[in-house]
Amino acid sequence: MGASFAIAPSGMLTLLIVARWNGNSIFVRVVDEVSDSILEYEIIADLPANTQFLSPQLTAFATSAARPCSGASLSWSASSSSSASDPSSSKGHAMIYQGTARYPVTEIILHCAGTRPEWMAGHPLIEKVAEVRRWHVQGRGWRDIGYHWVIDRDGTVAPGRSETEIGAHVEGHNRGTIGICLLGGYSAKADDLFEKHFSGAQAFVVKLLIAELKGRSTIRKVFGHNDYAPKACPGFRVRVALKDG
Repeated sequence: MGASFAIAPSGMLTLLIVARWNGNSIFVRVVDEVSDSILEYEIIADLPANTQFLSPQLTAFATSAARPCSGASLSWSASSSSSASDPSSSKGHAMIYQGTARYPVTEIILHCAGTRPEWMAGHPLIEKVAEVRRWHVQGRGWRDIGYHWVIDRDGTVAPGRSETEIGAHVEGHNRGTIGICLLGGYSAKADDLFEKHFSGAQAFVVKLLIAELKGRSTIRKVFGHNDYAPKACPGFRVRVALKDG
């Protein structure tokens, strides 16, 4: 199934998702009708029956992974985010730019919030993002939340700082990078397995979000905070967690 969704006043993004049964994956094909660039991405994840991820910006639905998948769909809306790929980029190479200097976004860096699994249970993600923003603004004196995206334990996704603004998530590596924060990770160590601190829904959605970003910018690297600093964050090794996806 496929559908077109407006992503910028100047263009459209066609998302075609086919749930192709091979045990535990769906196949994503993204076509940018402005640049003609095509992204094909296979997402590996264990999907419980009738898994549903809902957010203001990202909605994904996949049927049961316990039997051949009959279909999946994803919709993207840029109405609550001020970021968009630059249609003036060279053909086949979409790009997000940050700041007045227009640093090209070529990297994604994963983080964790260091919160317990039950942290703010029952509260909507928007309130959790507001709390993280308070930590950064009031606690650290920053002007906004440092991350561009936040993923809750149920797979819900919410925007943080605009993608077109330079983030504040890795010292010395904020220009031209997108910071994604996973809620959870309390007491995690740098070499822990992803599933020790995070959910299957988060595993699925973070790969989906990475794939979506690759469709809008020329992403060359996906690293973790602990690849750049002697920290446990994000509580796993990205190259291990994403090796199958």
